[in-house]
Amino acid sequence: MISVDNNQTWQMVETDSENQLEEMVFTLQGIVAKKDLPPVNNVPLRDNYGFLQQNVRLTGLGCQPFKETADTILEAQLVFKRQFLEGIFQKWTPDNTDNNISINISNRYLKKASFEKGVDPKGILAAACTKKNLIHTEDNKVQFFTSSIDEEGERQFDTTEPQIFRPGNIVEIQLSIMAVAMKNSQKKIKLKLRSVALIDEGFTKVSRQGFICMHL
Repeated sequence: MISVDNNQTWQMVETDSENQLEEMVFTLQGIVAKKDLPPVNNVPLRDNYGFLQQNVRLTGLGCQPFKETADTILEAQLVFKRQFLEGIFQKWTPDNTDNNISINISNRYLKKASFEKGVDPKGILAAACTKKNLIHTEDNKVQFFTSSIDEEGERQFDTTEPQIFRPGNIVEIQLSIMAVAMKNSQKKIKLKLRSVALIDEGFTKVSRQGFICMHL
């Protein structure tokens, strides 16, 4: 676990093939229960650009693999918790959607980099960077993909626009698990969104649970 920003956030890291530290990235499959993804087409009602986020809420509709993912996040929380004084770490728990476990994953838009195609077509976020001294960096960028199975049975990914995603889609998310500093010296877990890939677009929340579980 390391911090690269003066103890504002802490990352889980591992050693790569060249013996260099890199951020650990986790993969999660689930059904989109709710989402707020680019493009940004409306000016916020309040002057809160620094809090604008791209986020996805996933549910597993009771499927065991999804529950196991939530357990993995809880285990990661224990790793972080042991690094800080007792009592300052806020407990993370999964959310609930229709009486099933759900997980929110997000990434703020702003924190001087160009915006990805399709993210800011009207220049709303770019204007905020000028007025509020906010920045959009590589760390704020989320990648979006479609996927298909090739002739050899391997899944292939192609870049796409974020507006294709809908509630009910089965998706594969990549995320990083971080600890972030809060007010009054408190710390908490943040699940940071790195990528969203469409696995299947033909299902909704009313789909048969057994069929969906086979895809997770």
